[in-house]
Amino acid sequence: MITLDSVEAFNDACQEVHLLIDYSKRNNKIIKRYATFNKAAVVLLCAKFEAFFEDFLEEYANFHLNISSNHSIDRSIYGHIIDCIVNHLEVIKGKPEKRNEIVNKLETLCGSNEVRPINTFQVDPKLRFGRHGQKEIERLLKAFGFSDYAILDDVKSFFITFNSLLNIRNNIVHEDATPSLTHQTVEQYMKSVKSFVNGLEVVAIEKMKLAS
Repeated sequence: MITLDSVEAFNDACQEVHLLIDYSKRNNKIIKRYATFNKAAVVLLCAKFEAFFEDFLEEYANFHLNISSNHSIDRSIYGHIIDCIVNHLEVIKGKPEKRNEIVNKLETLCGSNEVRPINTFQVDPKLRFGRHGQKEIERLLKAFGFSDYAILDDVKSFFITFNSLLNIRNNIVHEDATPSLTHQTVEQYMKSVKSFVNGLEVVAIEKMKLAS
């Protein structure tokens, strides 16, 4: 049975968000405490989701890198690795000895000889600095082979909720705002995020089974 540690870790981490929601419920008569717990829950939920998303993509890609060859690996991940190598070449273009090493890796990946496993190659699942919204999530989903998942109606609905959640989080973090949040609203955000994660897990496991 295939399981994803990143999903299990996310579910465990969400207990901290649940704890804040519980404290919010207990303090719903004390306005400042109530608002503070709700604000903290929103910020923490966003942080937990972003950490999960990066860990998930890395875990998923590593699964493929460990069992696939350069000829059989998922084509989206294959293209992503090429992009990573090209980007690395740009960074080290003034260092010929390192450049040659990276060029050799590119030749190995794209060559006619089949190589297995290919777990020496690296992926980049990190959200770009300052970009944590829908477009960035969609970019990484596409890069790692989840384009079809990203266009599902349920996922489109998730992004509407996620954009709202992220906007509130940004106002709290960058503007020191105190939005009019209720614990019920935070619970709905949590439910939406968990639904997205669970759906992504199902699709990932099916893809992993097919690749095995």
